[in-house]
Amino acid sequence: MKSHREALEDQLENYEEELRGVSAFAAELKATTAKLGTDPAQFEEDLHEAEHNIKFYEGEIALIKKALGTKPNPKPSPGPIPSHVPKPGIGSIIASSVSFLVGALLGSKLKSRKDK
Repeated sequence: MKSHREALEDQLENYEEELRGVSAFAAELKATTAKLGTDPAQFEEDLHEAEHNIKFYEGEIALIKKALGTKPNPKPSPGPIPSHVPKPGIGSIIASSVSFLVGALLGSKLKSRKDK
């Protein structure tokens, strides 16, 4: 079972991740709609909700840091959300090799039938 401190640290990590995601969304929404000249009425509600969520997460992060006895950091700048692409392993190498061989064999058989 997790201690109270560990639970708060986990919650802090989750809230910081959510804050980065919502901040990136709001920044991208503003940039894209400005670039495309979108009517504010079409995205105003989404932007308002994102800004509300940003304030919520900032407040919760500050409370958790206070409870943990750490000083709150300034507002993080929104950055790109990293994608988690798995690295190719031995399974993908074997699968690609087998599919290449099957394709080569099938192609040679089709070519030999065409020549006859």
